[in-house]
Amino acid sequence: MSYYSYLKAAKRSVLLRNHAEYLKSKEWLIIREKVLSRDNYTCVVCGATNCILEVHHKTYKRHGKEKLYDLVTLCENCHNEIHKTFC
Repeated sequence: MSYYSYLKAAKRSVLLRNHAEYLKSKEWLIIREKVLSRDNYTCVVCGATNCILEVHHKTYKRHGKEKLYDLVTLCENCHNEIHKTFC
């Protein structure tokens, strides 16, 4: 593993750990609810409503200071597909 690859993996590990902690925060729960409400508790990809809904980050540039347009409501299936395809 190159040094660059090592640094990239280490940075990702820290981001994921911090992200997991952030998702438990009061701040995240407030913005998450705003996104779900804005999207009418509906997956914006497939239109599902009677399922577990997740809020997806379109970007992590403002992690912890997201704007509503940085986030979108997705069902679990669509969220998984997006991560498989684009992440």
